[in-house]
Amino acid sequence: MYYYNDILILTAKSDSLVGKTIAGFGVDIKSMWKNDHFSVRKFKLLSLVNKTNILYGFTKQDVESHNKIIISENNKMADIIEYIRKYNNHCIVKVYLWTPVNKNYELQIKKLKSMNVDIYSFDEGDCKKYNLYYNHQPVSYLNRIKNSQTEIKYDCYFCGSDKNRILEIIKIKKFFINENISFKFRILLEKSKNYNFKADDLVGLDLLKKEISYDDILEETKQANCILELLQKGQTGYTLRTMEALYLDKKLITNNKNIKNYDFYNPNNIFILDNNYDKIKHFLELPYELVPNNIKERYSLKSWIENFFGKKG
Repeated sequence: MYYYNDILILTAKSDSLVGKTIAGFGVDIKSMWKNDHFSVRKFKLLSLVNKTNILYGFTKQDVESHNKIIISENNKMADIIEYIRKYNNHCIVKVYLWTPVNKNYELQIKKLKSMNVDIYSFDEGDCKKYNLYYNHQPVSYLNRIKNSQTEIKYDCYFCGSDKNRILEIIKIKKFFINENISFKFRILLEKSKNYNFKADDLVGLDLLKKEISYDDILEETKQANCILELLQKGQTGYTLRTMEALYLDKKLITNNKNIKNYDFYNPNNIFILDNNYDKIKHFLELPYELVPNNIKERYSLKSWIENFFGKKG
């Protein structure tokens, strides 16, 4: 097993997914904030008296005792790095973006570049657009649970937030019903959004009003032969659904046309949506072809960390 005792990773307190993905490999993980839901006004007031560290979930000692720090995306990345450099100007700081760049992150990116901070993203399109470094998403947690035996109950599984994807999910769901393809689709609705669908649009869908744990999602994922992945508009990087399929030996249906450029792509295992629903049933009937372990290792936590800091000597 690979250990990195000199590395500190700062992530959101509420982000159990990121923490669980990385935990258990000798990397020190701390929350950026004591409470993720502080107000912007409170942050501004504390910044006037140089007391924003009151909000931080990590300490000065955490900063001083690590030579390498990875900061997960957040709205105050530049402020956190200024605090880190105040107490440890010699440590190497990297920023990692787990989601597509939004307008607020655009401003953060400009400021971070002026501070000579290396910024990495999971999305190759964003890397080209904003001149960032690419790094894949780590999947160490999946690697630990992949061998558990689970009864298969569905042909296809999806669980995720709406993010303007519900219309596509409804179309796929209706096709599956007509073709007798079993599925379990769970969609987290957006509280600020008004939904107006016909009754038959929602038949067979499990509409969620609150998030469920990633552990529960994984347990349900293991009960399906195939995973559905739908990228958000403008996104080019694969999501964790792709990594779940890779490490759990599941098939994948995705609208990510760039996925054919990855070394794990196999048309027997991965179906690319492109106005071709009529070919899905045949795809699901094809035998799954196992991906070699040496390819899977390229998407491991070890590989992820080496992409930031180089190979450990």
